[in-house]
Amino acid sequence: MQDALLNAAMTVLARDGWRGATLRAVAEAAPCPLAEIVSRYGDFYGLLDAISEQATLTALKEADAAGGSQAIRDRLFEVLMARLDALQEHRPGIKALLPEQARDPLLAAWFAVKAPRQMARIAAAAGVRTHGLRGLLRVQGLTFLYLRVARIWLDDETEDLAKTLKALDQALAQAERWAHRLDRMAPPAKPGKRLPDGSGDFRLSGLGERGASISPSSTAQNPATA
Repeated sequence: MQDALLNAAMTVLARDGWRGATLRAVAEAAPCPLAEIVSRYGDFYGLLDAISEQATLTALKEADAAGGSQAIRDRLFEVLMARLDALQEHRPGIKALLPEQARDPLLAAWFAVKAPRQMARIAAAAGVRTHGLRGLLRVQGLTFLYLRVARIWLDDETEDLAKTLKALDQALAQAERWAHRLDRMAPPAKPGKRLPDGSGDFRLSGLGERGASISPSSTAQNPATA
């Protein structure tokens, strides 16, 4: 039943837009009694919470399947793409939703709270340190990275999502550079305190198609225009 309700919610969003979408329209599209939707989700934000949570859990299962042998940037690449894959069927609804942030402060606040929270879970699952001030900066950076790539994904009509893959690789390369700068700004480690090799950063060569290497020249284009 949950899948039917969430699919109906995104169908209504794509058809009616954020300002026209109602729980009654979702109930009719599902079909499902309106009282049951209210009992389960409360309001449309509750439905959005469930859709976001479902996509993140799917991505985290991908992280479990990949295991801990991959480098962190590899894991981030796979998990972030898995989240976008999980949302693929909902692209029309998401496309109708995103621009409304500029006109609806409550929706903008929802994104501002929920997106970093989901990215923090994904970052931790990939092995990125998320505690403390530097951890907060990593999560905020990953959130910005993900939202930027998501905008490219929304318009990516290539069969294998090649534009999205390339944009994500470029964005992770930029995040890696930021992480290196952040590490250089950090105070030196105390004697005897050695961090696990590679923990918490994004060091890895570029990725294009999943698992395939990209040469530096092929990633020169700005991901925002890929």
